[in-house]
Amino acid sequence: MTDEKLERELTRLRKENPHTVNDSLLAAMLDNIGNLNSVLRDQLIYSLFAQWIDDGTISNEQAVWLLRQTQQRNLLFSGIHERQNDAIYARTFTTLLLTSLVARDARSPFLTANMRTHLFEDATKYLQLEKDLRGLTDHGWAHAFGHGGDLLYYVCYHPKFPTWLIPQVLAGIYHGIMLPSGFTAGEGSRLDNCLVALLAQERITESQLLNWLRGVRGVIALTADQSLQFDQNNKLINLCVSLAYKLRFESLSTPGLSAWLDEQIRDFYEANGTVA
Repeated sequence: MTDEKLERELTRLRKENPHTVNDSLLAAMLDNIGNLNSVLRDQLIYSLFAQWIDDGTISNEQAVWLLRQTQQRNLLFSGIHERQNDAIYARTFTTLLLTSLVARDARSPFLTANMRTHLFEDATKYLQLEKDLRGLTDHGWAHAFGHGGDLLYYVCYHPKFPTWLIPQVLAGIYHGIMLPSGFTAGEGSRLDNCLVALLAQERITESQLLNWLRGVRGVIALTADQSLQFDQNNKLINLCVSLAYKLRFESLSTPGLSAWLDEQIRDFYEANGTVA
């Protein structure tokens, strides 16, 4: 199916709100999940995947097929070890597809235990390997650490998420903070959502998270390159500011963590005249 035909078909279906969708169309959508046409990829394929997975237009059997296809075709890790290239769009929009599948399984389980574990492992591995920090590009959103943060949030809120994978969640966030260059489109305020989820569900303690943040801060202090250290500090503070507000908004009692976050934000502001 050509891009033009697929775009026309999806535009028609978006208006009609079908109760079912055929397998061949889902296959065509998945084939184009990383299409460089942002209207087709973002406004149609992604949004309709999300809508149809949420409202049941896509059946459980079709949802399982989609998950298996993303894994068999390695879409989440497509081109991830290569230099910056257009494979980023396949990776980040696969991330959003998986987010919808995780949310549905959390609400109404349809995956086997093995499928679910494989999905959790892939989700927590992804940001440990991603290196592309682009936000909005000529081809629309790349936004790997924003989309990846969303996936981690839904994974961490899933009732079946195993605590043994929490170190992998933290490792993905750490990797993003330590990469050269800064966040460009609010990634810090997406990456911290999974931390709030873990705290709210008591899957991580206040002291564990505080010790981890102190560890990250300590590693950054050892960075010899001043420009790189500034980028790393900026990303950490971006996350700290967002996390500090969310802890208050969610009424989570974390006096030690909140005090440390406030101290980091104040120190950065006094040194740089900004907190973002």
